[in-house]
Amino acid sequence: MEGPKTISKAPPQFDSQSWEALRTLGLEHIEALSKRIWTDYNTHDPGVTLLEVLCYAITDLGYRASFPIQDLLTTENTSVKDHFHSARQVLSCNPLTLADWRKLLIDIPGIKNAWLEATQMSFPKFYLNCPDSTLTYSALNKVGEKLDEVVPEGFYNCILEFDDPETVAGGTDAMGDLNSNTITYTFEVLLDPEATDLEQDQLPPLEGMKFELEVTFATWDLVNDKRPLRNYIRNISFDYSDEYKDYAIEVITKDSPLDFIVQVFNLSTLDRVIDQDLSDALRLHLQRHLGFAKHPDPLKEAENLDNNVLDRYRAKLALVRGLVQDAKIKLHRHRNLCEDFLRFSSLRVEEIGICADIDLKSDADPTLIQGEIYYRIEQFLSPRVYFHTLQEMYDDGYATEEIFLGPALRHGFIKDDELALADRRRV
Repeated sequence: MEGPKTISKAPPQFDSQSWEALRTLGLEHIEALSKRIWTDYNTHDPGVTLLEVLCYAITDLGYRASFPIQDLLTTENTSVKDHFHSARQVLSCNPLTLADWRKLLIDIPGIKNAWLEATQMSFPKFYLNCPDSTLTYSALNKVGEKLDEVVPEGFYNCILEFDDPETVAGGTDAMGDLNSNTITYTFEVLLDPEATDLEQDQLPPLEGMKFELEVTFATWDLVNDKRPLRNYIRNISFDYSDEYKDYAIEVITKDSPLDFIVQVFNLSTLDRVIDQDLSDALRLHLQRHLGFAKHPDPLKEAENLDNNVLDRYRAKLALVRGLVQDAKIKLHRHRNLCEDFLRFSSLRVEEIGICADIDLKSDADPTLIQGEIYYRIEQFLSPRVYFHTLQEMYDDGYATEEIFLGPALRHGFIKDDELALADRRRV
């Protein structure tokens, strides 16, 4: 038969469980710290009341800490509680520095690099009226005096550099560079000899000739969502003249507010566009003498590029805007108090030329050297930020508290020194 349960009258074994011992020790510390300015340590003093509440809390904690470890870690159904947290849960934190924000954005699939730039723009503008101790939207007070504008801090503009389209769900190689607003389309001219009375050897040399068309649209952050491209572009088509002396790409628009640039390349000769006529519609000609006189109209063929080019651009536009939306969601989920993000934009593609005379050793491989030169130039102009595994960070001498410092990322760890080297290039 189990005996009755009683409360022991003996003093607690540990001072952490004795309210009297804790109160006495606390008063000793208070007297030592405040004896020159305070002498009343009776129960009615609010400070002593706070001390007594703290002592009770410590005794409860001391009592619980005396339990066997198996009782502390298990519940009534003998399952182990989640008392142990990983370094990722304990040491990581929300982004605080600009480097932290960059890491958070680069962790999004499809974003190669990112930057935040502080801005002092305020929407709308407001002013400080000191005599009335108020803020106002008016730049003048009641007597017509000019007020000082309040320029709040904590606003940032976000600049994104997109990765290859294959790194994003729904992206294809046909979209090209997501940072560029150019769509490239390659097509082949096919003629139907049965449509004319000409013999096969009398046909102009267009059969099977391949062309590359580049159409440069407005960038994604300049296109108005409320005005679809289809409302402005009637047709994009390929044609060649009656005398077969040139090929023409024509973009017919309806007073489009967007800017379009079209370039045509003959893939066989790489002849560039040399004639531009922008009077009526956007018409560019690739001059190429074929040596034929006029031929019947049935020989003229035209390929409608409207759907091919526009559909690719719209798909590319949707993919880019999806990445921008992902960046906005990520930033606003982690933003700090009194901080906000105003404008999102992407890097503009700048075409440059590099000329160099290079002397090679006699045993050097020109192909390998050329590839290495291209790679290093690309890494200098547009460096990639790499993710590292936990073991790689340990192997490079990083301590655990250094590795997990900053926001928790999904794809690994980014070294601060490598991130600093991947900053924007300025001239």
